[in-house]
Amino acid sequence: MKFVAVLSILAFLAWTQQVQAEGLVATSVSKKTSPSSKKFLAEWRLALAGADRKDEDSQEKKIETRLELRSRYLLTTDLYLQLDPLLRMESGQTQSYNGADKPENKIVLREASLNYNPAPFVALSAGALQQQRLHTSLLVDRLAFPGARVALGPQRNDLHLFAFAESAIPTSTSLSTNTKELEATPSLDTAGVLAQVRSATFDFKFGGNYFQFRNLPSAVAMDSRLLGNDVYQISDAAYTFKYDFAGWEGLTSFGFWVVPQVQLSFQIEYLLNTQAPADLNSGYSLATTVKFDPNSSTGYELTGSYYQVEPEAAVSYFNAGRYQTNRVGYQTEAFVNFKKHDFRLGLRYGESEVIYTNITQSREKMMALLLETFYADL
Repeated sequence: MKFVAVLSILAFLAWTQQVQAEGLVATSVSKKTSPSSKKFLAEWRLALAGADRKDEDSQEKKIETRLELRSRYLLTTDLYLQLDPLLRMESGQTQSYNGADKPENKIVLREASLNYNPAPFVALSAGALQQQRLHTSLLVDRLAFPGARVALGPQRNDLHLFAFAESAIPTSTSLSTNTKELEATPSLDTAGVLAQVRSATFDFKFGGNYFQFRNLPSAVAMDSRLLGNDVYQISDAAYTFKYDFAGWEGLTSFGFWVVPQVQLSFQIEYLLNTQAPADLNSGYSLATTVKFDPNSSTGYELTGSYYQVEPEAAVSYFNAGRYQTNRVGYQTEAFVNFKKHDFRLGLRYGESEVIYTNITQSREKMMALLLETFYADL
C-alpha cells in the first residue's frame, strides 16, 4: 500500500534523527528543563497515519501527517503563555454522499492561553482552552474553545486536587462558532472536581463535572443530524436540536505495575444528558491497556476498548472525531515502542454499529497504520 511505503520512509527519518525525547506525557511542557532556568519551554513530535474507513454508504482512504508543538513562555514566575499548535496535512480520497471528512490541510490550535497562578492553590486561564483537560472524550474531542477557567486546589507533580469552573464558546477546529446572522453566541458552561495521585508504582485519577450547552447554532445541528443526533428542520437550510444538552460526566482511571516490566491500566468514562429521554441520553466507554517493557530499547503496548454512545448523549458534531452518537463498538490498537530511537509503530482497528437504525448511519469499519515520534525538546 502507498501509505505503508511512506511510513517506512518516515520511520527511517525518525531513526536517523536520534532526538532525545521523554515520550507521550500529560504535562504541557518537558520536565527536562527547570522553569527557573529557562523562560521558553517547548517540545515537538511528528506523526503519520494511513487510514482506511468505510461503511455501507461511504469510503475513506487517507494519509495524514501531523506536526505537533507544545510550548510555554514564562512572562513572570506567576504568569505564562501556553501555545500548542498542530499542522495537519491530509491527502487521499473520500466517497460520501454528504461530503464529510474530506482531506484538508490546516493549522489547528490545541491551546492558546494566558495562565496566571497568584497563589499555589489558584490557577486562572483565558484564551483558546483545550477541552479534554476537563471533559471526557465522550463529550468533546481534542478541541480548543475560547473561554475562561478558574481552578482552586493544591497542584503538585504527584498530586492534583482541585475544583474548577469554566465558561467557553463551543467552536470548530478553526475557532469558528458557525453562527448565522441573528443567532445568539453559543456557550458551554462547566463546573466540577478533578483528583489525580501519582507515585512510582501507580497512577489514580478521578473526575466529575456538570456541563450545559446553550444556543447551539443551526449549522452545528445540521452537521450533527448526519452523525447521530435527532434534529428538527425549521426551514430549507435551518435546523435545531430536538433536545438540549446538559448533564453529568465522569472519569475514573487506575494504572499500576504488576511486575517491574509490566504495567496494567483501566479507564472508565461515563456521560449522561439529563435533557433527553432515558433510552437516548447516556454513553460510556471501557478501556484496558497492557504495557510490556522487557528492556531499555523496546517496549510493547496493547489497548482494547468498548463503548456505547446513545443518540442524544452528546453533541455529535463535537465528539465525532472518535465516537459520534448512536454508536456501539470496539477498538483495539497495538504499538511497538522503539525507545532507543524515540519513535513507535502501531496498528489500530475498530468497528461500530448503530444503536437505532436511521438513513445517515450504518455499520462502520476502520483500520489505521501509525508512526509517531516521541516528544522531543525544541
